[in-house]
Amino acid sequence: MSKRFASALLALVFALAAVTPAFAADDAAAAPPDGASAKEEVIYFNLDASGKVLGAYAVNSFPGGEITDYGDYSELRVLNTEDEIGYSDGVVTLSSAADKVYYQGTLENAELPWDISLSYKLDGEDIDPEQLGGASGALEIRFTVTENPRSAGSFYSDYALQANFTLPGGCCSDISAPDATLASVGADKQLTFTLLPGEGIDTRITAEVEGFHMPAVSINGIHLNLNVDVDAEGIKGQVSELVGAAAQLSNGAAALASGSGALLDGTAGLRDGAESLTSGIESLDSGVGELQSGLAAMQAGLSELSAKSPELTGGAARLAAGLNELSAELAAFDVNAEIASMLAAVAPQIEALTGAGAEARSAAETLKGGVSGLVGEAMSAYMQISAAVEANTAAEGVIDAVLADEDIAAALAEKGYNLGSVKAALQGSSAVMNGVVTTVSGALGSFSGSISALETALNNLDTAAGGLTTAISGLQAQAGAIGAKVERLKSGVAALTAGAAELSGGAGAYASGVTQLLGGFGSVMSGVGALAEGTGELLAGAGELNSGTSELYGAVAALCEGAESMAAGAGELHSSAGSVDVQAQVDELLGEIGGSMDAPESFVSAENGVISSVQFVIQSEAVEASEAEPEPEPPAEEPTLWQRFLALFGL
Repeated sequence: MSKRFASALLALVFALAAVTPAFAADDAAAAPPDGASAKEEVIYFNLDASGKVLGAYAVNSFPGGEITDYGDYSELRVLNTEDEIGYSDGVVTLSSAADKVYYQGTLENAELPWDISLSYKLDGEDIDPEQLGGASGALEIRFTVTENPRSAGSFYSDYALQANFTLPGGCCSDISAPDATLASVGADKQLTFTLLPGEGIDTRITAEVEGFHMPAVSINGIHLNLNVDVDAEGIKGQVSELVGAAAQLSNGAAALASGSGALLDGTAGLRDGAESLTSGIESLDSGVGELQSGLAAMQAGLSELSAKSPELTGGAARLAAGLNELSAELAAFDVNAEIASMLAAVAPQIEALTGAGAEARSAAETLKGGVSGLVGEAMSAYMQISAAVEANTAAEGVIDAVLADEDIAAALAEKGYNLGSVKAALQGSSAVMNGVVTTVSGALGSFSGSISALETALNNLDTAAGGLTTAISGLQAQAGAIGAKVERLKSGVAALTAGAAELSGGAGAYASGVTQLLGGFGSVMSGVGALAEGTGELLAGAGELNSGTSELYGAVAALCEGAESMAAGAGELHSSAGSVDVQAQVDELLGEIGGSMDAPESFVSAENGVISSVQFVIQSEAVEASEAEPEPEPPAEEPTLWQRFLALFGL
């Protein structure tokens, strides 16, 4: 039984209790409790508006006949008959033929079992109740009830109180009383406070008031004797059901704790896998960035080589043209008649040819150096791409390991993370990088072939130039054998012409290869850019996955902790519910709120012993608004002489 239920029960008891005595002579008297006299007492206390006791009197009732009663009275009177009443040294005597007789006695030195206090504040400042009538502002009423240690008997422990405040609706608004029951009585609000036996109160009532006034506060006290017949067996059956339910709850909580522990372990693996995946994708993203930088440098080198290719092809073409012209002139040359003029004629051409060969050799050496650097950069990029492909493969392995655990895969799917898409993205990036490797490898192969042809042509040119030099030197040294030398010269020029043709073809193939490689680099750079963008998105997704798995781990850890606490609490509930003594608990609870089960002792005098009933009716003074004093009438004006004259004639 809760205190709320007890308060509701008390309200019903107060509503049904006869708080004030009835004076009808034909009322049937209730049978008194065992061992108690038929006497009934209603004790009235008058308080001022602050709760201070102003006076007290008792209304005593008896069945008719010879009556002897005890009490400390200053005044006595019979209420419902004309019978004489006697009083001497605290002894009251009365003889009445009425079925029931009531007499009232004014009590001397009576102590109320409760110390009651009413204090007031207006706009936060203390105010006396005498000054409160008619005031306006923010009102606070503090109502306290405590035990009066000067009062004898067990009334504080055995009696319940009900205090009623009435706040007029015409002057009070925004009423608040957290500990009271509020009811509307017409336009007014009635506030009811119910106090269990042995309990006091310290509460506040607040309201906005204008021209404040308040009727008397009434407080009723009755002996609370709740002889409640409790179906203990029925409660025991319900407790048994509770024990069974607690056992099921305990088992379920234990299973939940075990399952949440396993889930926590799986979530820890998922979190670690997500961290490894994020680390691998970070390495991949870094490698793709380095690949972009290397390919950009390689593209710049190819652009520079492409810009220098016209110089090489132009020099080779000019060399081939000069050799063809020289070969034609030598074919038509008459050795015997024109050898001297021939030598003179070809000397400038040989000199020009030697310069062109040197020019071609210089351009070829420059080209060869650039090619070596380009090949080195291409190899570095190739290694970076290979490392990135390996990082992709490692990341795919981590994803396969995570997806192999069905519980983890299901948890990720519920969170919206699709590692299958991540794996597909990694495979796509690997395909792009393998394409880059294939393209670069093919271009390098073609480029290497062109370089080999160029070197062969240069070697042939060197050989032919050496033969030409030797022929000319021999022709000059042996003028007598010049004919034979001329033939050898023709052979050398023919070989040189063939070598120049090969050089021109190789230079063209080289320039075409550089152009082709440079054109293909646009697709390579675009693919690598797409790869970089994809790895960036993949890295962002991996970061979200890592954050999500960390949050999931924290949530599962909290779930695990809560499940363990729930399991412990359910086990404790099961253990404690099984040991409940229902009857003892019910008896103890009713004892706490029901006061004493015994009949009360007389409040007026202990010499009266145990009597049928004692009730208390307590009332404070009202807070009245002071009446406004009438304004004095203005003094009559003295009539003028003319008015007096007219009055003589009745005018």
